[in-house]
Amino acid sequence: MTEFKVGDKVATTLFDATHGVVVYGPFASAGLTATNLLVELADGPRSGQCVAMLVRYAKPYTPTYAPGTEVKRAGYNGQTYTVDAGPFPGNLGPFYVVTSKYTGKSISASASSLRPYAPKPARTYTYDGVTYDLDAKYRDRVGDVYEFTGKYINGLPTVTMYSDVDNTDTLDDTVRDYGPLTRV
Repeated sequence: MTEFKVGDKVATTLFDATHGVVVYGPFASAGLTATNLLVELADGPRSGQCVAMLVRYAKPYTPTYAPGTEVKRAGYNGQTYTVDAGPFPGNLGPFYVVTSKYTGKSISASASSLRPYAPKPARTYTYDGVTYDLDAKYRDRVGDVYEFTGKYINGLPTVTMYSDVDNTDTLDDTVRDYGPLTRV
């Protein structure tokens, strides 16, 4: 286990915090069996507060991101950013200039507040040699538009053109009766 001492900069995932400086410890706790540290957080939802933190949540502070990398920021759930430049030296560790994909505005963000963005893999289903994106809509040969309900019958995804999640029409029936389907 890595040993930390007062003054060490650490990154942590506890409380979705970002990074901080060890201000006391390590010390034993009466209620916990693990060794603790007291860390003053420099960024994130509990910025400026001292938080007792288990050593197992801490790691040495060394994140780096190349320009163009998609990242998320601690405390900003759901938003993604693109790294524009950095890292630049800062008093509490390196920081980057990032641009919000939501607002288009550039901001500075501490390196430890950033996390790699891993987009959800596409949900797909292959039927009769054609791969369908289960998050997309498809038009049949007469112009009706179908979307996937997220449910399956006997392993086949169900589709609807009326936003009825309980619809029992399966992809194979729809392709056979109204296909081909083309992505909208």
